[in-house]
Amino acid sequence: SVGPVTMGVLPGERPMFDVWGKTVNLASRMESSSEPMMVLCSESAFKAVQAGDPRSTFTFEAPRTVYAKGFGNVSAYFVKKSLLNPPRELQVELGLERSEERRVGKSVDLGGRRIIKKKKN
Repeated sequence: SVGPVTMGVLPGERPMFDVWGKTVNLASRMESSSEPMMVLCSESAFKAVQAGDPRSTFTFEAPRTVYAKGFGNVSAYFVKKSLLNPPRELQVELGLERSEERRVGKSVDLGGRRIIKKKKN
């Protein structure tokens, strides 16, 4: 689900971070209404993905009506398929782009993940 949320830290002996709001509640209802190993998203999430992903990296099943406690009947969409390699523009927009490989001494830096190369015998 897409929309406003309220975040905060709950005080106590062990402080905890939490998120509240209608958006969180609807996302929870979508999760509990979903089928195993499937992603069910609200209409607001569907529209946000469609608007931000003109090449349709994700494909969806036809909308269905789902009863969500506190919201009544809402339109929901199962994600049918997603591409393994989304367009670079989408990766950049989501902050997921793969950085170029850089050599750092005897290791290779892959965008924060450093891999040490072993010598071949």
